[in-house]
Amino acid sequence: MLMRFRPLLLMLLLMLLGCRSSSTSLEPPEGWLAADGRWWRQGVDTTRAFRDLTSLTAMGLEGVPMASVSRTYAAGEVLVQAVRRSLTPLFRVQPEIIDSLFDQHIASELAQTSISGDLEAEVDRLRQESYRKLQRYFREPRPITRLGVDVPVVYPDSLIEQDIAGKVEMQVYLDTEGYPQAIKLLKGVHPVLDRLAMQATAQMRWQPAYVRRGAEWVAVPSWVRFNIRYQIPEG
Repeated sequence: MLMRFRPLLLMLLLMLLGCRSSSTSLEPPEGWLAADGRWWRQGVDTTRAFRDLTSLTAMGLEGVPMASVSRTYAAGEVLVQAVRRSLTPLFRVQPEIIDSLFDQHIASELAQTSISGDLEAEVDRLRQESYRKLQRYFREPRPITRLGVDVPVVYPDSLIEQDIAGKVEMQVYLDTEGYPQAIKLLKGVHPVLDRLAMQATAQMRWQPAYVRRGAEWVAVPSWVRFNIRYQIPEG
């Protein structure tokens, strides 16, 4: 199963009775700038850091529209694009590198393949096979620090009392050492919780993404989807 393809969802029962929002700073860390739900370190190329990764089309990697794929049969370029689209979460990590690796190691074989029957199940099978092949050449970022352990997460008493909870979804741009360089809010819960989640995310660190070049693994900048769920404590 490709669990890391899915957005990282940390089901935290945040029992921390931290400072109330009235006394908690909601500003970005020192050396960061902020505007319109976006935080970034000074000097970062914001055009690159905040690129749209919602779909292959948004990434500039357009292909055959999925509407053209039969429900029971697919082959050639149509099948190639169906599998590519199923790998969208991985493309979001490093679009150009994954696109190049897909073309080199996956596309030509898929172009000579045809499938029939349950198209959704078959594409999912090919997605898993393709992902395993791509792992030979690319390693996704992995969190090193842990929320609630290495990085504190504040959940203001006042918001708990108002039953304000939910999942804050973010897109994070990482450098070659795995440090966050930019954070974009994708879906918020409440202005205070959103900013507190971004503060915590700015303190996180990941093992960076790596691409294999010959016999060496080279660290590259990348993006991750990172979510923090605020859940009302029981009782």
